[in-house]
Amino acid sequence: MTPLLLSLQLGNATEDETASAKTWQAYSRALQGVDLTAI
Repeated sequence: MTPLLLSLQLGNATEDETASAKTWQAYSRALQGVDLTAI
């Protein structure tokens, strides 16, 4: 994830890298929403 974010911050990310970073961010947000106390 870090190399993707670095490319975005530097402004030299490809379209594929931008899409991958967005996918990882969505995945990360989804994981944060999982309630592990019910397990």
